[in-house]
Amino acid sequence: MNLNLKKYLIFDFDGTIDDLIINWKDIRKGYLKIAHELEPTSVYHSEQVSYQMQVDLINKYGNIANQKFIELSREYEKNNFKNHQPILPVINFLQQQKNKHIYYLWTSNDRQTIQPILEELKLITIFSKIISRDIVSSPKPSPAGFEQIYTPNSDLKEYLLIGDSNNDRLAAANAKIDFLHVKDFIQISSSSLTKFQ
Repeated sequence: MNLNLKKYLIFDFDGTIDDLIINWKDIRKGYLKIAHELEPTSVYHSEQVSYQMQVDLINKYGNIANQKFIELSREYEKNNFKNHQPILPVINFLQQQKNKHIYYLWTSNDRQTIQPILEELKLITIFSKIISRDIVSSPKPSPAGFEQIYTPNSDLKEYLLIGDSNNDRLAAANAKIDFLHVKDFIQISSSSLTKFQ
């Protein structure tokens, strides 16, 4: 993939720009509890807990469901965040190539979690928009976050979502834009940066 053909680069956060050190295991219990609150007769079980389950419930119950999931994510991240580990090849690209692309951040993390890290990494002003979980009507793989990024009349072929998960890949597919796994992005971007040094 030729990154120079992509005007708009959309980055996921956790696992893409930075690794959040959070034990995510127990958040599934919280998501399951909300699902049963919304649908007491439902038979959801832990294997069905996913972002797609959230999207489906939000589609059925609207903003009430969305706010419950947002509040759970915010509190869980706040109470379980331990530390973080920057993904340096991606950060180097962001800093060195900022005049060649327009950057966006589209994350499933809460703004309160990522803002201090972005400030620490000196990336807070590098993104044209930061789309965090707390400001979208539905999480990835819904394309709701992309709707806040898309520039009217621009070509979808000019957009690229870089992420680390199947959820990111599905979000890109639902938004009808290209996707690149962060490992592949690091490999491609490292070779292109080397050429210009």
